[in-house]
Amino acid sequence: MVLEPGEDDPAWYTVTVEGVPGIVSQGKGLTEAIANGFEAISAFLGSLAKDGIEAPARLTVKTKVLRAA
Repeated sequence: MVLEPGEDDPAWYTVTVEGVPGIVSQGKGLTEAIANGFEAISAFLGSLAKDGIEAPARLTVKTKVLRAA
């Protein structure tokens, strides 16, 4: 997960997942942003199952926090 502070309000973070296009979330503060990121990953994996697509047997999530310049 990549967490990037907002340009207008650095208390808000945008969350993306490297290597998985289409997963985007956000949250106010790191704790909420990370929780929402995991929720987005879970929803993505659920949609794979619903569509009959096999999910990866192992999924490792590393978190990277980008700081405002």
